Amino acid sequence: MSGEVTSSPFKMIVFFTFFGFAALGVVMFAMFKGSATDNNYGEVSMWGTIPEEQFNSFLTQYTPINDSVQTLQYTYIESEAFDNSLVEALASGYGPDLVLLSNEQIMRHRDRMFVTPYDENYSTRDFKDKFAEVTESLLLPEGVIGMPVAIDPLVLYWNRTLLSINQYPLPPSEWSQLFKMSQKITKKSEAGNIELSAIALGEVSNVLHAKDIFIAMLTQAGGSILRTNNDGLQVATLTSKNSSGTTPAQDALRFFTEFSNPVKSTYTWSKAQPLDRDAFTRGELAMYIGYASELPLILDQNPNLNFDVARLPYLTNGNGENFTTFARVYALAIPVVSSNPHGASYMLDTLTTEVASDIFSNNIGLPSPHKSLLADEPTDSLKTTFRNSALVARSWLDPNPSQTSAIINKMIESVVSGRQRMSQAIERAQQELQVLLGNNY
Repeated sequence: MSGEVTSSPFKMIVFFTFFGFAALGVVMFAMFKGSATDNNYGEVSMWGTIPEEQFNSFLTQYTPINDSVQTLQYTYIESEAFDNSLVEALASGYGPDLVLLSNEQIMRHRDRMFVTPYDENYSTRDFKDKFAEVTESLLLPEGVIGMPVAIDPLVLYWNRTLLSINQYPLPPSEWSQLFKMSQKITKKSEAGNIELSAIALGEVSNVLHAKDIFIAMLTQAGGSILRTNNDGLQVATLTSKNSSGTTPAQDALRFFTEFSNPVKSTYTWSKAQPLDRDAFTRGELAMYIGYASELPLILDQNPNLNFDVARLPYLTNGNGENFTTFARVYALAIPVVSSNPHGASYMLDTLTTEVASDIFSNNIGLPSPHKSLLADEPTDSLKTTFRNSALVARSWLDPNPSQTSAIINKMIESVVSGRQRMSQAIERAQQELQVLLGNNY
């Protein structure tokens, strides 16, 4: 995406329309929030990236409990097209009444969504007592930008056969264990080409979640990519130091790039390898770092694959052990141009109840954000891993997923290629992030 700013009539209309609505958003939401308590709310249109089959299955199971959801009209939109479709629809005044967004999308549409203000009836304390810690990225200084409905944690998929034949009964619980494992598992041809890889780290073009994996390692090292200041503005923190005086970003970047250096004994991944998830489903990659939501896709691509799922390995450093992982949080939000804000508010409250959340979470195969539901250990072993990962997960409101990916990926590539020293690459990424944040709205 280009950083060039234009001033076409269409963009000016969009800006002033959203600015005007957003300025009144908190006040208007407070006015209609309390009145949506009866059944006179009418039809509510909703857009989301959850496949229609899964969402309709949820509605079928939940309707006997609360038949009000019969008035909900759900439209599935592919993730790649969602942002543009939503912007165009809201600009035309014919957008949905309710949207299901991930944390990767919600900050992009911040000024287009109502914010639930904090008051004596709903405080940050109420939110934190009700929902898992990973959802707290939805808390803005002025209120809650969305109500969480699902958590999609980053986990470690591992090939049981490949680890077993190399005398590893279990996957690594610590990142440091990968040093020896990569040497033992990796197989190369006589020409030095990698034929079997231990794990996909160090590259970006064929590592699906390179940015998120780096952020997970960064968080484990005690750092962060961004933080929100007291004025509600996001500021870049890549160059920040921790309490011991080290830069967590350097620790995370050093480890991430360790496995793509051909001169090192840990070398196990290169640009010549296929996409990491494809390599895993073909049995050419022993361990794949992906999201819990990818489980159906992996099963579909290779029903005979002998694999299991584990929590993301943790980092041990001077600050002790840090078991955190990264997660996407899915939340419901109400556009400021909703034609039925009363009905949307009622439906949002309905869909985020504990009962609805339990049914929804079982249908999409992801952990519920409700602490009360996370307290119960699932009987399914895979869901147990997802739930345990959700409990220790962290997240952030990404200001612009495509641009932050480009910045982080360029930082990684510049180190791997030797174009820049690690400190230089991090400093440049810090500057580019700050420029992005300054031009985000």
